[in-house]
Amino acid sequence: MNPTPDLHPTLPPGRTLASFAGLAQALKGWWPPYVFAVAMNVVSLCAATAAAALGALAVSTAVVGGDRDPSLHAIALLVAVGVVARGLSGWLESWVSHDLSFRMMARVRIWIFGALARAAPSVTARRRTGDLTTTAMTDAEALEIFYAHSSLYIVSAFVTTPVLIAATAVVSPSAAWAVTPVLLVAAGFSLAMRGAARRDGAEIRALIAAIGAEVDENIGAVREIVGYSMVEERLRRLSALDDALARVQSRNARRAGVESAAAGVVSVLATLVAAWVGVTQVNSSTLDPVFLPVLITLAGASSSAIVQWIGVTRHYGTTGEAARRIDEILSAPPPVDRSGTAVAPAGATAGVAAVGVSHSWPGVTADHPVTPALVNVDVEIAPGEHVALAGRSGAGKSTLGALVARFMDPDSGHLTVDGVGLTALSPRALTETVCLVPQEVHLFQESVRDNLRIATDRSPTDADLWEALETAHAAEIVRRMPDGLDTVIGERGDTLSGGERQRLALARAVLHGSRVLILDETVSQLDVVAERDVRDSLTRGTGDRTTIVIAHRLSTLLAADRIIVLDAGRVVGQGDHAALMRDCRQYADLVGPQLRALAPAAARHTGGEPRR
Repeated sequence: MNPTPDLHPTLPPGRTLASFAGLAQALKGWWPPYVFAVAMNVVSLCAATAAAALGALAVSTAVVGGDRDPSLHAIALLVAVGVVARGLSGWLESWVSHDLSFRMMARVRIWIFGALARAAPSVTARRRTGDLTTTAMTDAEALEIFYAHSSLYIVSAFVTTPVLIAATAVVSPSAAWAVTPVLLVAAGFSLAMRGAARRDGAEIRALIAAIGAEVDENIGAVREIVGYSMVEERLRRLSALDDALARVQSRNARRAGVESAAAGVVSVLATLVAAWVGVTQVNSSTLDPVFLPVLITLAGASSSAIVQWIGVTRHYGTTGEAARRIDEILSAPPPVDRSGTAVAPAGATAGVAAVGVSHSWPGVTADHPVTPALVNVDVEIAPGEHVALAGRSGAGKSTLGALVARFMDPDSGHLTVDGVGLTALSPRALTETVCLVPQEVHLFQESVRDNLRIATDRSPTDADLWEALETAHAAEIVRRMPDGLDTVIGERGDTLSGGERQRLALARAVLHGSRVLILDETVSQLDVVAERDVRDSLTRGTGDRTTIVIAHRLSTLLAADRIIVLDAGRVVGQGDHAALMRDCRQYADLVGPQLRALAPAAARHTGGEPRR
């Protein structure tokens, strides 16, 4: 039984995954095996107690009545049944509960991935990759203690403890009343330790996440670390985190040890209290001496469920903090409302318009004011037009591209595609209409074929893949690979050069077939000739597709039908290169250094002198 999980849990306010409300969400469709696991744990505890109590009864009966007492055979048989029931039920509980917990962990990881997809790119920009990896893996694993153990034992304690107290009361009501306060004090002590457990757990999970993030960053930057002789410094940083984690874990272990010791004391104390009451009753002839060992055994076992619960609740802090970190991701608001249902107008291309668009990146405070990324931007791009966005770094070019791709919505103003507001489009319609290829592309550690096929939900043929590769001038690169389309690319495309990664990303975008293509410095790692060849091929291969290119390079700007110049988030000029050189100071300042750098080189190769 493997029901399709919800991609997002619905929890009451103030509840986390490490609560019974969170458990109910994780258990959707799996309640029968959970109830079965609880029942098996109850049977296991009761069977163990029954076997021990009956064994005690057999011994006392033999001592008082002799080994020929006819009831001994029946008691011995019941003891054997209890032992078998204890072993079988314990095995079934362990098997079913762990199988269930691993299924629920998989569900939680699906929730995390779904939340990251919904909240991207904002949530991934605010947290380190290693931190998010820790949450998805080790924090999700920490919940296994709650799902497979704590929750089961809490429920079992509520069921089993009254049953065992009732069994004790059958032999001696007075002993049952005397033992009950001991059990309540034990439960209260464990609850009182939760504050310290929570503090330790928060520090432990935070340090584990920091170590994970540090290791992930070190692996990704190993060339820089070695090249700039930073090995010792990075080792010191990692060692400091390890030392801090060891200190907190040691403190947490001491507290957990105190709780474990308390659990042992509870069991002994319950036994001593019952023994004192039982001996008193035997002396007053209100209890048959044969049942004194039974009473002591039952009273000692009455704490077994609570002791079992204390054994797992000492992990409450780390489990609770892991759940809080996961909840932080699950509750992250999506950057845009994706409830639109409109379909973009049909056609091979589309026009784009921005009207009064302003936007600031989140996280800006009064103490750290930042100039808005875009201010009252009005832009209209005709269907099939090839437009370049020019401007210095931080001018707002990439922000405008991200808004058109709807990675976020503007603070004010609106954007449309063929007159349809981006907010009205369904998520599928938007991705079919607009495709953004970033400067830093991501290639998966899969084959070239698989890296290309993610661009479409169709089943492209090899001919389709080669056509896209030809358009992006990447076909020759793939042909040189040992297995062609089936060659597995290294993680993040590390086996390829920057230019090769960019060409494969362009081929993927071509295969995607969107009507509006946004290229954010996508050919920045190609030389000028290769860039021209790719650009010309893209123009031929994409037909009338609207293209928005974000670029600094002069050759890219010159190839555009129109250049839009941004400065400090405002549109300060539009037109072709010649007009902007004449009428737009910001554009002249931007490309002037490139022109001046090219002039002497051209003069040296032509034998002429640069004009002053």
